[in-house]
Amino acid sequence: MKNNISFSVLLPGILIFACSAVFAKDNVKTEEDLSEFNAALKLTPDIENGRELYKMCVACHGPEGWGSGNGSYPQIAGQLPGVSIKQLADIRAGNRDNPIMRAFTTVKVLNGAQDIA
Repeated sequence: MKNNISFSVLLPGILIFACSAVFAKDNVKTEEDLSEFNAALKLTPDIENGRELYKMCVACHGPEGWGSGNGSYPQIAGQLPGVSIKQLADIRAGNRDNPIMRAFTTVKVLNGAQDIA
């Protein structure tokens, strides 16, 4: 009886530990996953190109980037460049699920790291 109690107490802990180790491995980013993000951070932003690309963003994020009042489109005005670059690179790489933004991160829209910067 005593062995059954010990086993029933230990089993859930062992299962939780084993599952967390499996799922943690999926969340580890490799250097390859971060390559476009790292490349974009090293580039000098092209303000004119950014203005041209932002014309696509205006419909949802607004002319000044304040987003929508109800929060369905987030504010991007004032966001740190590294955060914006990381979010776009993650959506493009499939590391972040955002069906609406996915279309705007394709190679046809954003050619490479320079456009993300």
